[in-house]
Amino acid sequence: MTSQETQAARDDVGTVGGAFSVVTADGATLGAHEHRAQDARSVVVILGAMATPSRFYSRFAQHLAGRGLTTIRFDYRGVGASRAGALARERAGILDWTHRDVEAVLASVRGRHPGLPLVLVGHSLGGQAFGIAPSAHTADAHVLVASQSGWVGHWPGVARVRMEVIWRLLIPSLTRAYGYLPGWSGIGEDVPARVVQDWARWCTTPGYVTGALPADALHYRDVRGGVLAWSFSDDDYAPGGGVAELLSWLTRAQVEHRAVRAGESGLRRIGHFGFFREGSSALWDETADWILARVSS
Repeated sequence: MTSQETQAARDDVGTVGGAFSVVTADGATLGAHEHRAQDARSVVVILGAMATPSRFYSRFAQHLAGRGLTTIRFDYRGVGASRAGALARERAGILDWTHRDVEAVLASVRGRHPGLPLVLVGHSLGGQAFGIAPSAHTADAHVLVASQSGWVGHWPGVARVRMEVIWRLLIPSLTRAYGYLPGWSGIGEDVPARVVQDWARWCTTPGYVTGALPADALHYRDVRGGVLAWSFSDDDYAPGGGVAELLSWLTRAQVEHRAVRAGESGLRRIGHFGFFREGSSALWDETADWILARVSS
């Protein structure tokens, strides 16, 4: 058994629902996993971060299921359980992830759980996807975790230089050499070349997606329900200015921003990924409480 299979087996412990597949409109097969709640009050779909396999969100998903929220996680094409064949042959870009993968999963979830309120939890890029995927804005509520405008100008001083090097030099050179961005570069999991090339272009464009994509391709102003946004003072990948810019796009939503300082909630360090790690159950319960209040009102 591979290390990934071993981890997947651990992720299945205590889970009812299990693995399933979603086929997109263009024929890609995505791996997904349902953590089913008894007498579910709502269904939650997790939209993951760049280069982060969905198994990373297993404990969080199980916790929500234990609170009465059936929770579904999935992998974008080319990542985790949705990786098929040599990654260098994968031609997907970020818009394939948002327009094809996210849309297929949302359609599948609505079919699997008709009548249940739909809530989206987006981590980093997954939160940005709320305003890019054509129907994501129609969910009943949205939770943003460490999500931001990725424009490089939001990073100060040396941190900006580092990001410029990543987006302008590292990503172009490695994707040319390998045909994809290797996980050992520091990004996490291997990622299709066009995905990170799109990302680099957005990050070096003032306004991020609002500068890189046509206005009629964005739906942030169409989000009208409640939005809970989590940000963290020690998050090197989501600086305060970037978080504030993304939230400014949600002009019609009812936004509740909870900015957490490191050391609060019993967590010495949170960063970009700590919210989803074991030990963060206090934040998970706050999130579940907020969702349950929204879907019950």
